[in-house]
Amino acid sequence: MGATALLGANYVMVRVLYRHRRAARWLAGEPVELMRGGRIDEKAMAAELLARDDLTAAAHRQGFRDLHEMFDCSIETSGLFTFQQKRTDGDEAVLARIEALLAKERR
Repeated sequence: MGATALLGANYVMVRVLYRHRRAARWLAGEPVELMRGGRIDEKAMAAELLARDDLTAAAHRQGFRDLHEMFDCSIETSGLFTFQQKRTDGDEAVLARIEALLAKERR
């Protein structure tokens, strides 16, 4: 009986949240920025019950060597981590060269 009630409640919640996106956003919340400008937000980490090791492990799973390579990091409502890598001087030079080539091609 209890399992049937749980399945029924789950069915109703899924239907309501699918049709009412505002309610789904309210229930799920918003992404939380854990790192801004290369600096870890300790209060946000504590609020999400995350340790620095958790953040490092997530960065490793996404192919980064360590947190010093990161500029921004947030945790999405789904629990996935989103990282933005720091740009280097070499990146800027490559981007400038690409933009120059595109501008030349448009002429």
